[in-house]
Amino acid sequence: MRQVVKLTIFIVTLSIAFACSNKKEQITTFKSKANGSQNLKGEKLSNFTAFFKRFYSDSSYQIQRIVFPLQFIYYDDNIEKQELIIKKEWGFITIDKEIATETKIISHSKVRVIYYIPDTCFYQLHDFELKNGKWILVKITDQSN
Repeated sequence: MRQVVKLTIFIVTLSIAFACSNKKEQITTFKSKANGSQNLKGEKLSNFTAFFKRFYSDSSYQIQRIVFPLQFIYYDDNIEKQELIIKKEWGFITIDKEIATETKIISHSKVRVIYYIPDTCFYQLHDFELKNGKWILVKITDQSN
C-alpha cells in the first residue's frame, strides 16, 4: 500500500510544479523541453531518441520497457530510502510541458535522463540501460526537496 502511495505521489509530481529553489548540477549534455527534439551521438545511442518519444506516449510499450520490480530511491529527512515498485502498481507516466529534461550519456549502454521543473524543487533522475538491443528503465531517483 505504501508503494502505491509513493507511486501516486511520483506521478502527480511529474504534472505539478512546486514553488521551491531550483537545483542545479553540472551536466555536459544537451537540454530540451519535453516536446523538444533530442540528438544523441553514437550508433548505439541513436535509437534512444525514438525510444524516449515512444516510452512516454505508449502505455503498453512503457510497461514492457521497465525492469520490475523497479528500484525507486527517494530522500526522507536527508536519509536515502529505497522501495521497489511492482508491475501492478505502475501507472503510465507522461511528461508535462512544464518539465524540462537533460540527457546525460553515461556509457554506450547507459543513459540518465534528468527531469526538472525550472524554479521549483522537482528533480528526478531516470536511469536507462541498453539490454539485448532494447532501452529499459532500470531505476528512478527522486531528489526533489
